[in-house]
Amino acid sequence: MKKGLFIAVFAISALTVSAQKKEEAKVKFAAGVSLSLPVGDAKDILKVAPGIEAQATLPVATNLEAFAQAGVQFYTGKTVGAFKFSNQTHVPLMVGARYNSKLILGAGIGYGIWAGSGNSNSNGFLYSPQAGYDFGKIEALANYTSTSVSGGNLSAVGVKVFYKF
Repeated sequence: MKKGLFIAVFAISALTVSAQKKEEAKVKFAAGVSLSLPVGDAKDILKVAPGIEAQATLPVATNLEAFAQAGVQFYTGKTVGAFKFSNQTHVPLMVGARYNSKLILGAGIGYGIWAGSGNSNSNGFLYSPQAGYDFGKIEALANYTSTSVSGGNLSAVGVKVFYKF
């Protein structure tokens, strides 16, 4: 958890410092909600998860942005037969780049933290390709997020809707 928090703080600090060097480039912040649907092995044990997200973006060139995203999703464990899987919390921390000319295409990498009873080593490398549309004050993204954990990957597809400040 400390490693993931360090990555998020470092990424946001880097965006802020970079923004101070270029007066015309300003970090923009957004917050919103997400809905994630587990896929792969995760779909057998987890249900759809609501979540909250925060995002910082920094223009680096025409139609090119650097971004940092952090959030939390709350998965409910499924019941299979007489066995009830435990609830899980996922904290994705990532930085990335994206093309934004109203149509948004990009990808992020970072660290995914999975917490819940029974998780002994469920943190690891995370990647997340994203596509969406910038409506001005509102941004909507579809994404695939996968975290490499011991024994495989925990993955989900989802949607995020951000409100820009």
